[in-house]
Amino acid sequence: MKKKMTKVEFERVEGPIDRAGKGKKLFTTWKDVEKFIKGEAITAPEERQGYDKCDFKVYFEDGFEYGGRLDLDKGDKYGTPLTDHILNSLSFQAGYKKPYKWTPEQYEQFIEGQKEIAKEILDTYQIGEFIVNTNS
Repeated sequence: MKKKMTKVEFERVEGPIDRAGKGKKLFTTWKDVEKFIKGEAITAPEERQGYDKCDFKVYFEDGFEYGGRLDLDKGDKYGTPLTDHILNSLSFQAGYKKPYKWTPEQYEQFIEGQKEIAKEILDTYQIGEFIVNTNS
C-alpha cells in the first residue's frame, strides 16, 4: 500500500494582486487542492503566453516532504494540474519520459543521480487521488 498525503501547502506567488502573495493555503485532500488550483487558473495567463509561479509542498504520513514549483496558466483549469505536474516531473526524472529530440545517452546523462530517487518516490507515495502502479 502506498503512503498517503497528510496535507499540501500551496501558495500563488505571482499573479493578480488580489490573488498572489496572500500566504500559503493548506489542504488535506488532493481533490480540494486541485479544485483550488483550477479556480486560480481562471485568472492566470493564457497557455504559452506566460505563467504565474506557485510554490507547493506535499507532506506524507511517514514524514516525507516533496516540494516544488508549479507554473500556473489557464490550461490548469482542467484535469488535475498538481497531480499531473508531480507525476510528469517524477516520471521524467525516473527515466520514463525521454524527450523525443534527445538521444538516450543525453537523457541518461541529464537524469543521472535523480533516477533511483524519483523511482522510489513513485513506488512509495500516492500522488493524487488514484494509485499509479510503477512496479510492472
